[in-house]
Amino acid sequence: MNNKIYFSFFKKIIFTFHFFLYPLDIYSQNIKLTIQPDGTCGKDALIGDCIPCGYPNSNFGDFLECNALAWTNSGGISNQRSLIQFDFSSIPTGTIVQSAILTLYFDPTSSNASGLHSKLSGPNNAYLQEITTPWDEHSVTWNNQPSTSTNNQSYLGESTIGTENYTIDITSMVQDFVNNPGQNFGMMLKLVTESYYRCLLFASSDYPDASLRPKVDVTYSRNDTGCFNLQYDACNGIDALIANCVPCGFYNSNFGDFPEFNALAWTNGGSNSDHRSLIYWDLHDIPVNATIQSAYLNLYFSYSSINASGYHSSLSGPNDAYIQKVINSWGEYTVTWANQPSTTTLNEVYLPMSTSQTQDYTNIDVTNLIQEMVSDPINNYGLMMKLNDETEYRCLLFASSDNPDASKHPKLDICYSIPDNIIPESNKFLDPINIYPNPSNGNITISLNKLLNNSSLKIINAIGQELFNEQIKQLMLQKSINLIFPSGIYFIILNNSEIEYFQKIIIN
Repeated sequence: MNNKIYFSFFKKIIFTFHFFLYPLDIYSQNIKLTIQPDGTCGKDALIGDCIPCGYPNSNFGDFLECNALAWTNSGGISNQRSLIQFDFSSIPTGTIVQSAILTLYFDPTSSNASGLHSKLSGPNNAYLQEITTPWDEHSVTWNNQPSTSTNNQSYLGESTIGTENYTIDITSMVQDFVNNPGQNFGMMLKLVTESYYRCLLFASSDYPDASLRPKVDVTYSRNDTGCFNLQYDACNGIDALIANCVPCGFYNSNFGDFPEFNALAWTNGGSNSDHRSLIYWDLHDIPVNATIQSAYLNLYFSYSSINASGYHSSLSGPNDAYIQKVINSWGEYTVTWANQPSTTTLNEVYLPMSTSQTQDYTNIDVTNLIQEMVSDPINNYGLMMKLNDETEYRCLLFASSDNPDASKHPKLDICYSIPDNIIPESNKFLDPINIYPNPSNGNITISLNKLLNNSSLKIINAIGQELFNEQIKQLMLQKSINLIFPSGIYFIILNNSEIEYFQKIIIN
């Protein structure tokens, strides 16, 4: 799988984030999550058993199709099964999953079998079974395929037309994955009866048309009290390093994919070379009236650092640092030292000098900072880490979300509670608007539940940059607009003198 695909501030993952979070009522007890991975961040593979073709030991991790098939190939039996795994780590353990619906889309360009779903020799009904052992997308084959369980398996009835899309209820499986995240090894699709000639032909996450990739829609209950952690990977992590070495060309260079998250003051070719780091956490799913009981940031030493001495250093003096709230917008793939955002010292968090060269900084108390971000989500621009004294030679070297070692990625542990029946007088998010379709291709309709006039309609991206502003002077209950924006997550803000409406939208 190749080429990262990015949108706006967020990366196309699972979320095309495609870790898609649907708009939600801030005080609703239900949250809707749509996951539709692209070829970079999706995990799926096809396995085949055609011996004359050499398939039993061949890997098809980048294959465009996600099939359940029994056919022949050059006279030999050729069966196919498919493995797929979605990332549900954003759903807190213990959460009640109300529903989880998997959508598999027919592959209109399939080179297999007849090119259509087929039940030539009998029913092409299939099972989707929970995988019980680990597998690797780029090494799994028919001969080393993982084991499966019939517990919570889902049934796919035989196709009614050759181009049918399937929606499959996988609620029980997803609930199991949420309850036991360490045992989420995904699902296997295979025919009930693997007798040629019968097949189901679907698109995989590697398929060129993003709209046809496997998708799962999850609705789960929000708890009044919850604890969870956020540890983003390279697909959905939002962090960047900035550096000021002018002769090195760093001052105006972007390091959005850099594997390190540093606070550093050093030299490079005899010139000053300082590093600062930025990170953003999407906290929009925590209600704005929530009380953050605790929030701890964990930063892990980068053993593969290419900077400075390769270790935390206090060679010229203390390497203590601060974590500060960022107060204006920045883009992961556009931010540089020259255009870096501003920060505030309010509620800043102090990091003492290191006590060892490879020290992890765990349980950094950022509760007050996270409370600010949750209570005022429009102004959540993330955090910056920088040395207290940027005099060379001193540094802290941590792993970023782009580091090859996923266990070292920055992690945020949060616990929160929601006061009973308390809605702040200053709440701006009451009575949300309805936007449809969502996700959309940019043609959207905004619907209100009461007349609104003399209003301002704004659209901002995920880092607060205003992209659209229109004054509405006439009474309206509904308005249609066409947004020509890149794929990504955006926010609509509609306000007048009485109230402000705030809603998340997704353009794909």
